[in-house]
Amino acid sequence: MNTARYDTPLRVWVVAAVGAGTALILFGSATLTMVGVLLVVVGLVSLMPLVRNALAADAP
Repeated sequence: MNTARYDTPLRVWVVAAVGAGTALILFGSATLTMVGVLLVVVGLVSLMPLVRNALAADAP
C-alpha cells in the first residue's frame, strides 16, 4: 500500500480539525464548545494512522 497517498490528506485533516475545534472552543457558545471539543479529540485520534503510515514508510 502506498502510504504517501494518504499522508497529506491526513495531515491536512488533523490541522483543520484541531484548528476549527480550537476556534469553536474559544469563540463558540456552549453547544459549539462541545462540538469543538469533539473536533479536537477526533483530530488528535486521527494522528494514530498518520504515525502508523510514517512508521510503515520507514520500515525496510
